[in-house]
Amino acid sequence: MAEVFDMLMDVNARKLEWNFQVYVVHLWEVPNRFNEKEINGIEIVLQDGGRIQASIPKPLLKKWRGKIVEFKMYIMTHFIVVDKKEKTKTTNNRWSLSFSHRTTVQPVSKPSYPLEAFSFKPIPELLDADKLEDSVLIDVIGEVVGKEDPRELITSKGRETKRLAVILEDLENNSIGCVLFGDMVDQILPYLEEGRVEPLIVIAQFFKPSRWNGKTSVQSHFDVSKLRINPDLDEVKDFRNRRLSEKPSNSTRISQVTSHGPRSGADEIKNGDVVVKTIEEALSSSQPSNSTRISQVTSHGPRSGADEIKNGDVVVKTIEEALSSSQEGPIWIAGTIVSINAGKDDWFYKSCRKCPKKVETPIGNRYECGKCGHTHASASLRFKVEVLVYDGTGSIMLLMWDRETAQLCGRQAEQIKDEESSDGEGYPPTLDSMMDRRLLFKINVKASNMKQYDHVYTVMKICDDEDIVEMNHPKPVQNNASANLIETGCSDSIGISAVVVNMHNDTESMVSLDGVEDSVTSLKSKTPAKRAPMGLKQSVHVNIDTEDEFGFSTNKFSRKTGKRQRIQINESDN
Repeated sequence: MAEVFDMLMDVNARKLEWNFQVYVVHLWEVPNRFNEKEINGIEIVLQDGGRIQASIPKPLLKKWRGKIVEFKMYIMTHFIVVDKKEKTKTTNNRWSLSFSHRTTVQPVSKPSYPLEAFSFKPIPELLDADKLEDSVLIDVIGEVVGKEDPRELITSKGRETKRLAVILEDLENNSIGCVLFGDMVDQILPYLEEGRVEPLIVIAQFFKPSRWNGKTSVQSHFDVSKLRINPDLDEVKDFRNRRLSEKPSNSTRISQVTSHGPRSGADEIKNGDVVVKTIEEALSSSQPSNSTRISQVTSHGPRSGADEIKNGDVVVKTIEEALSSSQEGPIWIAGTIVSINAGKDDWFYKSCRKCPKKVETPIGNRYECGKCGHTHASASLRFKVEVLVYDGTGSIMLLMWDRETAQLCGRQAEQIKDEESSDGEGYPPTLDSMMDRRLLFKINVKASNMKQYDHVYTVMKICDDEDIVEMNHPKPVQNNASANLIETGCSDSIGISAVVVNMHNDTESMVSLDGVEDSVTSLKSKTPAKRAPMGLKQSVHVNIDTEDEFGFSTNKFSRKTGKRQRIQINESDN
């Protein structure tokens, strides 16, 4: 009997055991944003009848790097499903997959269906669109028929880079600008020699559509995009043959295009309505200062998670509800830790000994705190651990700081660092004591979470009291006094709703998520391994200022300038 495989478009967060037969249509490495020589993870786009993005976290790089190849078919099993909310995506799939220590990958020698590596967007469709959809990256194929001169840039983050615009033309002679940044400029320059008579066919894979001042173009997007120049692919061979049948190679095919730099101040004023204000108007505040603006408040020490639940009505929500939240602020969720996203040296950070502020390199032989000004000969070590939590409705990535991690481990970070040696590239074994723990988490929903570019939620408090956790787990939807448990062909679906918890009423009937625990337990029983170092760390930067329960302020970085600056671009836009 033929093996049955799941389909990528059927992926949901209510299941952990997936079995796919897929092609790898794109693969790229994600560097550390502060050290480009260090790789934070690998991203993959998979294809069967649909598409989905998958992530290999840093702790698993050694296992999988170089083992998975583009355009090859594999059987892949056991992923963790994540609702990876990003502003710019490679697919239309809501979900993404993350490799864990349980993931298996087997090459397929005889593919059972054809590879569809590209999903080309017609150039006229981009040019004629009333509103350009720029949230999903696209593929474009065309012949290079024009080029500008390359320019050196300084990005908004102070990095030196290059920019080059070329003109792509399709088989119907529709043309569109294609803007290349960074290494892609050096990649294509050798092919742009003067007097070229052979067609230069390129595939701009996973490029971002852009429209500025009414001009439509596509541009490379960080490390995601790939420029394929005259590749030996059927799509390119067919395009070249059809192109040459209409435009034989008997003349120069690439022309020089005049570069249009940024407008001057005079041009900006001439070409638009500009309001010039007085300095007094610019300095004036929109809110008059005619009353006392700072009031005295009474300070109360922080309550534990258990105390907070006991002393008032608390709404414990499902992970699905938390991920769909449209309101900033703290909420409580319940779930089980199923994975730890940590490597050898990223489960802790160096902090001031007086406050939780992160300290960087020492000044001389002493550390100086940028927040409280305290100086000390040695920095303190504090926990900073990402964990994946699952509840049957979905999974969520949480960042636990020193207080909560120490509460679960029963030890301090400095003790673990001094007494334990990690296993290879993994985290210390003591952290495994957090695995499979069912807890209540108070998390902070930030604007960045809701705007879908930060998928890691900060933990403000936890409650690990087993009785309280059992009593306050969201209960399954009841139907005639019995749990409504629905089994489908591809997943075990458990309907769960939030429940208002009132600890003053001990007689209230509460039902735990036994079905969810059974799901996690059954998964664990299939492998003796317990450690699960996974995550999506490569796309996340965490700023460490303070561990109070109201979140973390943003570290400020100075902007570099230099004589070589020609134009400044914002890295978030390309």
